[in-house]
Amino acid sequence: MLASPFAAGFGVAMLVSALVLSPISARAETPGLEPALNPDLNPALTLTEIRQALWAIPPQQGRFIQRNPNGSLSQGQVHLSLPDKMRFAYDGEPGSIITIAGRWISVQEEPGAEANRFPVSLTPLKLLRETWAKPIDRANVKAFTIGEQTAELSLVDGEGDTPGEIKIIFGYPSMKLLGWQTTDVQNLETQIVLRQIDEVESLPNSTFFVDENERDE
Repeated sequence: MLASPFAAGFGVAMLVSALVLSPISARAETPGLEPALNPDLNPALTLTEIRQALWAIPPQQGRFIQRNPNGSLSQGQVHLSLPDKMRFAYDGEPGSIITIAGRWISVQEEPGAEANRFPVSLTPLKLLRETWAKPIDRANVKAFTIGEQTAELSLVDGEGDTPGEIKIIFGYPSMKLLGWQTTDVQNLETQIVLRQIDEVESLPNSTFFVDENERDE
């Protein structure tokens, strides 16, 4: 079975792997609307500034490491054109691929295989996407923390319609995206760390095309 970088609570087959996020996960989180601050850091970030940092993320490509709920690790190539396009191609056999484009998450056990598709709206990824569409709703903020090297924003669905939680992790004070952590309805965590990232002017739509050659055979 595969473990998705955006775990859902409805039995989605999920894709593999990440680095133990010791520099990311070691600090305690303080629930609330204002960030929990290292007293030596100034100024504090606002939710508006977090949203601006997300808006400023350019198209990028590079490597990722993923840590599954069972602790297993995996890695591969990643392409991001946020907010609505992502592709994760996993190293090794069988070379699983997860593509997020538009409303769908497509999971392929191997290149060219028929994809299993799941709606983005049923995963914590929906919460991340909404930050592009509208200001961050304070009712959706579970925790907001700033440490010496990272800023972290944890989002949930304040109305309870979307299962799970997503924690978005930035470098601080650079505000570059470092990765994220999702928690599904069963409280299982999947962590992603972005590595060796190159920012690019654009990524072609073909990067996010789901090739299902087997359907033609």
